[in-house]
Amino acid sequence: MVIAKSDSAKPHDLASVREAIIRLRPDAPIFLGGSPVRLSDAAAVQGKRVLVVDDGPTLTHGGMPYGAGYVAARAAGAAELIDPRPAATESLRAVFDANPHLAAVLPAMGYGAAQVRDLAETINRSGADVVVAGTPIDLARALDLHLPVVRARYDFADLDSPGLGDALDTFLRSRGLG
Repeated sequence: MVIAKSDSAKPHDLASVREAIIRLRPDAPIFLGGSPVRLSDAAAVQGKRVLVVDDGPTLTHGGMPYGAGYVAARAAGAAELIDPRPAATESLRAVFDANPHLAAVLPAMGYGAAQVRDLAETINRSGADVVVAGTPIDLARALDLHLPVVRARYDFADLDSPGLGDALDTFLRSRGLG
């Protein structure tokens, strides 16, 4: 069992998950994994005015105030995180009204042609120097944007030694594949 994002979880939450795994599958090995966020071009963000577009469902359905793009933009030294509300189209203003918990991030809402158009319009008139996209979708390819887009992605990092990588290597070698 892998407990992902262990590097940002609260110790009591990790303990609760570990206890649940042991209760349900006492024989299962447990690995702690970190989920560091990296940018495709961190230098393009440093010292810039940045609009962060984070994963819509994570923010709206998941109740998170921000996501991976926000974390990565701050870590990369963005000079300013642009509040998207002043540039938001009417449909996106409604999303902000329904989700007052949102930080200075634009949720990627694009479930139909009108929302995709509104998302692009909001991004283009944001006044940002660069967009950090913390979404699984490649916004630069999906939208007609006039700003450069830097993508934020999660990596996996073993936090144990031996860790998941070691266990996978052992498994593959035991089957003549490593």
